[in-house]
Amino acid sequence: MRTANLIEFNGKKQGVAQWAEELGITPNALYLRLKKMPPEVALTWKKPLPAILLGEKYCPKCDRMLPISEYGKNRATTTSLPAYCKKCSAKHQRDYRTKLKMECLTKYSNSTVKCAHCGYDDPRALVIDHINNDGYKERETIKTNWGTRTYLAYLSEDRDDLQVLCCNCNWIKHIENTERLK
Repeated sequence: MRTANLIEFNGKKQGVAQWAEELGITPNALYLRLKKMPPEVALTWKKPLPAILLGEKYCPKCDRMLPISEYGKNRATTTSLPAYCKKCSAKHQRDYRTKLKMECLTKYSNSTVKCAHCGYDDPRALVIDHINNDGYKERETIKTNWGTRTYLAYLSEDRDDLQVLCCNCNWIKHIENTERLK
């Protein structure tokens, strides 16, 4: 005689058929969804499981239930889904990078966020410049694009070879230095 596999769901042990009925799906659909998850995860969850089984997840940042397609991947979590949806994660990264950029600009412009040559002060057009034009050497060793890691590296060090320039002054400096090399 075959016994049904009992699964703990909402604090009580029940069979897959009762669980599927409570979720409003067929037992076969429940089996298919459970097959995609590691068994230790699928059998021990209490509350988030039904929503994830139905293809939805709650995003605490935007306070909405969203389809799983609105989430990226994060293998470090039990669901392989990040805590926040793609839009909220992107906004968080953008805000964090902007905060780091402002800290860098403040640090390397002696607390007055403006261009060292012309005095332009819109942070959207200000950049960190290598005074000795040796930034390419540093980019080769860091092996990363300009962004969060580079800002963190600049904030962790006290350097006197960096300055804040606006994009126009930075390009003018680049062109003048390139013409001198010819």
